[in-house]
Order: sequence, then structure tokens, then C-alpha cells
Amino acid sequence: MTTDTDKSPIIAGNGRQGMLDHSVTGHQLQAPGQTARGRSTPIGEGVLRGKFFHHSFSGGLSVQGSDAVELQNLSSMSELQPGISFNLIFAGQVDFTLGPQRCRLGASEYRSLECSAYVLARPDIMTRFTCSGMHVRKLSVFVERGWLQQRCRLEAEQAQLHRLFAGHGQLRVWRPQQDTAGLAQSLLDDQLAEPESPGLPQRLSLECRTLALLEALLQELIDQLPEPSEKCDDFPPVLPSFKDKVDTCLKECRRLEDVATALGISVSTLQRKFKAAYGYTVIDYVRRRRLEMARSALVIDGISIGEAAYMAGYNHPSNFVAAFRRQFDVTPARLVRQHRNRQRQPVTAERETAE
Repeated sequence: MTTDTDKSPIIAGNGRQGMLDHSVTGHQLQAPGQTARGRSTPIGEGVLRGKFFHHSFSGGLSVQGSDAVELQNLSSMSELQPGISFNLIFAGQVDFTLGPQRCRLGASEYRSLECSAYVLARPDIMTRFTCSGMHVRKLSVFVERGWLQQRCRLEAEQAQLHRLFAGHGQLRVWRPQQDTAGLAQSLLDDQLAEPESPGLPQRLSLECRTLALLEALLQELIDQLPEPSEKCDDFPPVLPSFKDKVDTCLKECRRLEDVATALGISVSTLQRKFKAAYGYTVIDYVRRRRLEMARSALVIDGISIGEAAYMAGYNHPSNFVAAFRRQFDVTPARLVRQHRNRQRQPVTAERETAE
């Protein structure tokens, strides 16, 4: 059992496992790969009632399942980190928006069991919707990009990872193979039926089973990817740990010199190493990342445009608005309005399906 719900996929409880007739409140509804911060707009007290579990493993892998009824019409916004979310829907439907796209899982022709995956190549904002009376039975596995990157040892594996994350926000839906469906069904049934916290051997067994399911799901997703038009040997390497260190410094450091000092290196060394690792300058990355952080704070925390401008490093809101529009093709004020109005928009998701 785990009490860590910071990165739980799509529907989260309070970390308690196998609970019957347990209601979850609005602030506990979270999304796959989200940061610790999020905002909910609950209507009433209970959000979910039924059975659910969530386990996080070291390095960016988590599994979560539920067999529950949604009790309220609720929206919950959160910032998601780069990674892949696999969702197996056994019953019900799951509605959410990812960036400008609204999606509904469990609405395909695969009536008995639908498998889906969406890929996040960069941080983005997700809005999750619950529907009063909707019974959802599902299993989700979320894996961060950094977790996958750390396990790439060969050039072919690096190229494969690059293909997986070539498109941001892609949603693929398919019918899983029989063996994959069996792994998922068995894992979900066993975890929902387990009333007590597992011991160390049981937790190791759960991690092994989650890895086996991830292996099968990842292979099925890779099999659906289009073949590269030509061999690419110069794709940019991904070193998430270096970016993570820079991201951590951005919360406290406003100048590039301060970031370099916090990392214990000179500015020239930081610029040289970052450009060699990622193919673009640290200045461009810091500018984009600050704008992404300001975007999340606007939508999730409800800060003002002036506060967001300061967070992004701009002294004048007008300069911030211009930079924001260049980066996201929308003004800050319009973005906030869009997210407030999402609940009234019809579901019109673009989905790629595969037999």
C-alpha cells in the first residue's frame, strides 16, 4: 500500500487499498504523472465510492486501478510531466482534456476491453472530468520518460525512445492482445481483492507484475508506430536528470548566473554542456520552461497575469503576454477562459485506433 498520490494515473484515491464504499473528496482526484500541485472544483463531499489502489515505484513508475462509481460532476486540473500513460478500461468511460484536445476513453468499438496510451513529450495541463453515476473499472500504468531513458543502453533503444516521443499529446487506442489482457485482469483483480498492506515480498511481486504488463503494453504501442522514413543517427539525446536539476533551480533563481552557481558550475560550462546534450541553448530552455510554469500557475493556481509575468521573469506584463502568445499561440487571458469553459464543450477527440 502507498500513501503517495502525487503521480496517480487519472483517478486517485487517498492511497488506501481495497476499500469498499469509501468516498474520495475532490482534492484527492488527480491525474497521471501530475506534479504535487493541482486544483479541483468539487461539488459536495464525495467524488468516488468503491475499490481503488495506487502504488508508486522508484524512479517514475506507478500502477493504479479502480472499480468505483463517480459521485459528482467534477473537474480537476493538473500539470503532467513527460511520460506515457497506459489505460485499460474494462467498464465505463473516462473524460479528460489534454492541452487543446478533449478525449474520452472507453468509448471505442472495443466493448469488452479498451487499451489506450497517450504520450507526453513535454509538460502539459490536463483537466479530468468525473460524471455522477458513472461506473469505471480500469487499470492504469504510468511511466516517466526519464525512467525509460535510464534503461536505454544501445543506440537502437535510444532511437526507439525518440520515435515514441516524436509527437506530443498523441492518443492511440487499440484492442490489447489476449496475453496482455490476462496480465492486466489478473493484476487488477488481485489488488482490488487484497484488504491489507502488502509486505516486502508482495510488493516486489507487484513491481515485477507491473513491469511485465508495461513490457507488453510498450511492445504493442511500438508495433503501431509508423516506420521511420529514413535512418536517423543524429536525434538529440535526452538526459532528464540534467534538466531536472535546472528545473529545480528555476524556482529560486531568476538569473542564469544563479542557476549555474546552484549547480556548482560556471555559466559557460552550463551553456556548453546543455547545448551539447540537448541541441539547443540553456537560455532558450529556461525561457520556455518559465513560460510553462507560469501557464500552469495561471490555470491551476489561479494567479494573476502580473504574478505570472513575474514568475516567468518579465518586469512588464505586456512583454510577458507577447512572449506567452508566441510560445503557446494563445494569450494568457484566453487560455484561462478556455479552461474554465471546458466542462461545457462537446467531446471531439482525435483518436488513432488499431486492431
